[in-house]
Amino acid sequence: MFVQNIPSREALAAYYASGGDPVYSDDNCECLDHYYNQLRKWIEARVSGPGRIFDLGCSGGWFLEAMKGWECYGCEIVPAQ
Repeated sequence: MFVQNIPSREALAAYYASGGDPVYSDDNCECLDHYYNQLRKWIEARVSGPGRIFDLGCSGGWFLEAMKGWECYGCEIVPAQ
């Protein structure tokens, strides 16, 4: 949540397109898989599912991939390259 100095859509797009996030590199796939599988377990312990899930800022869709069996939707500001 932004309290002040809300960046414009163009500023956000430029920021995210400027070099990517090293967290989503191929070298970190195992860590991401573990994290997203833990997140799935946490969600499923609290929500009777599978249901629908929306990932705002989904990057390449890795979390949505971990949620197979759910009705998955994602939105990303930067187009896939």
